[in-house]
Amino acid sequence: MENRCDLELFELKAGEVHCLLGENGAGKSTLMKILSGALSKDGGSILVDGQEARIASPADSQKYGIGMIYQDFKLVPELSVAENILLGNEPLRAGTPFIDYPAMHERARQILSQLREEIDPAEKISSLSIANAKSSKSPKRFRGKYAFSRWTSHPRH
Repeated sequence: MENRCDLELFELKAGEVHCLLGENGAGKSTLMKILSGALSKDGGSILVDGQEARIASPADSQKYGIGMIYQDFKLVPELSVAENILLGNEPLRAGTPFIDYPAMHERARQILSQLREEIDPAEKISSLSIANAKSSKSPKRFRGKYAFSRWTSHPRH
């Protein structure tokens, strides 16, 4: 029996929610890890905007605008909301190796606005409520074109 998954992704628009459902062991997590570059695929192809995407690492995935929001909760409490959202992708002042903080705060503000989050990008994560801190986690991978979230819910008996 051949295992095959044909999944067409598309640009997500504000307010849209899409999900991938399947039984335990169906490969949902594996697929997400392959798309985010955490695992290598052993066959098939990944197309982004009609072109084959070569994804061998999370950095490759990000080049295609693909990001993953994992269920675990990891933020740097000593940094601001903006610094956490753009960590590893900080905008630099032209011709320098220095971070352009006004540009970083503006980009974070735009991302938070798209997600309808009312959090000050300059606020330190450590000073936020747990709910607002969790809200600051989601935009971290929203920087790209596609964002995938892996949340597990267990049925209540």
